[in-house]
Formats: sequence, structure tokens, C-alpha cells
Amino acid sequence: MPKTTFGSGTIVTPAWFNAQQNLIFDGQDLDGHQAKLTDASLSDDSNQIKSRFSAIADEFKVSLQSQQGLYIKVAAGRFKNAQQEVFDITETGILTQNNAVNYVYINSSGDIIVDVFLLAGVMLLAVVSTSGGNISSISDRRARFIEPAGASPAVGDYGNAIATLQYVKQSLLATFFGINVPEFTITTNSVSWTDGMAIFDGANHAIEEGTHTFISSNSGWFYLWAEDNGADAIIVVSNSAPTLATQQLWWHLDLNLGSIRQAIPAKPGFGI
Repeated sequence: MPKTTFGSGTIVTPAWFNAQQNLIFDGQDLDGHQAKLTDASLSDDSNQIKSRFSAIADEFKVSLQSQQGLYIKVAAGRFKNAQQEVFDITETGILTQNNAVNYVYINSSGDIIVDVFLLAGVMLLAVVSTSGGNISSISDRRARFIEPAGASPAVGDYGNAIATLQYVKQSLLATFFGINVPEFTITTNSVSWTDGMAIFDGANHAIEEGTHTFISSNSGWFYLWAEDNGADAIIVVSNSAPTLATQQLWWHLDLNLGSIRQAIPAKPGFGI
């Protein structure tokens, strides 16, 4: 029965009065029912649910800094990396690259980065497309419940800590392949490693430091592995996956015209 419409001589019934004592905000056209509550109906006090929820929902939100141009702003937030380091990051304005797909992310050092290349192991915030000197779209890629950047195994857009020009000893690699695996530096077009060890048949095999630089014709999936070379081991990078027992796959590398788009640590049983 729809809400009572009052006019001259309308009888006010006990049912109507009783309904007013138990108001329900569900939008139904019934006595005692009211329109659904909106944000505008809620308190703005800092200790109330509206403000408390907004503080969570808006953390690291990426938005336009102005209606025109290539600048974005990233809202403040708190970030914890895999080493349990906590960074309180203030609101940041940052320039995107024109006529490109830009990835906005936080690296394991707590830096907000915008780049046209996305490496695994970073906390992805948004994908921003630009054209003609303006931002054409912002795709929110934040997640509320994730593994911290640098944790293993990789979860969705969040994998293991690999930051451009930053040394990283992979906890995931060490777990499966020994605690003395080399430290890796992964840049946009190269992979470098320090001296380290690989374990074959229960014995340590020394690995010498080195670098592999990709060329512009390299595209698709490449593989980095440690290979038993007798008394020692060598690092091999190839676009063919290793197949022998003497080859220990460590990295999957996704390339486009010589640039590394993703770097994903391997583990036994991991597949592309």
C-alpha cells in the first residue's frame, strides 16, 4: 500500500503513527519508509564513517591535477614494502608522458613513479592514457587487499620487488634455489647480476657477475637461467625456455623492441 496522502478530513491511523517510530531508509513508497541515505546525508565529522571510509577509499587515488595538461595528482597514503618498511607518502603532483600509456606505481623504496614500462613487483596505482597534450583516461588499478610489493608469490598486478636501477636479492629465488643467489639489477633494457651461487646436486656452483643488454629486435618472452658448467655455473639469457636438468630457470622477461615490460621471478612449476 503506497504512502498515505493527507488531505482535509484524512484519518490518521495507529498504523501510520507506529510506522513513524521505526523509519526505514530503503526508498520504498510505504508509510514509515524514506529515501535511501546519500553521502550528503551523512556527517562530515572526522570521526564518523563517511570521513573514515573516504580516508581509506581515496588513499593513493590518481586524478587530474587540472582539466587540461599532462599533470596528475596522487593522493597521500601509507605504504609498506616486503621488508616491513613503512612510508608515509604525501600528495604528489607528477607529469605523465604525452601520447602514451603511463603506469603509475610505487616502488619498494616508497617512490611514486610514472613510466611507460611496467615491471613486476611494484604497487600499481593507475594506468593513464595521454594524447595531444592532455590526459584522455585514468584507469584505477588500486587493490584493497594485496601482498606488499616484494612479497611472494606474485598476486595480480603485484609481484616480487624489482625496481628500475635498484639491486634486489629475490626472496622467492632464494627460497627455491639457495640463499646465495646473485642480486639482480633490472633496467628498461638490461639485466645485471652480482657474484653468487647456484646449487646443483646439492653443491654450490659459483657464478661471476655480468650483464646482458637487449637489442631493439628483441620482443616476446625471454628466459634467464643458471646453467651447470662443471665446477661453476653461468647465467644464460635466451628466447628459448630451458629444458635440461642442468638448467635452472630464474626469470621470465617480457620484452617489446628491446625494452623489458615485465620481469617475473621463476620457481619450480611456474608456467607462462
